[in-house]
Amino acid sequence: MFGYKLTQEQRLIAQARYQEFIKAGANPSAARNAAEAITIEEFFPEYQRTPYDKADIHEVWQALITNNND
Repeated sequence: MFGYKLTQEQRLIAQARYQEFIKAGANPSAARNAAEAITIEEFFPEYQRTPYDKADIHEVWQALITNNND
């Protein structure tokens, strides 16, 4: 995410989200982008999601929903 530098703690949060998304069955690329976008948005409220962020986040949430309903 251009222009946003995460601290070590924030990167660990993003990594934990990524692992959760992968465990749910999300595509690794979508999982990585979604985890970064969500974490940046959490710590930098001015961040605006890109269309790619929105698509990846949607894909990840679908994987999470599907995994939790099995």
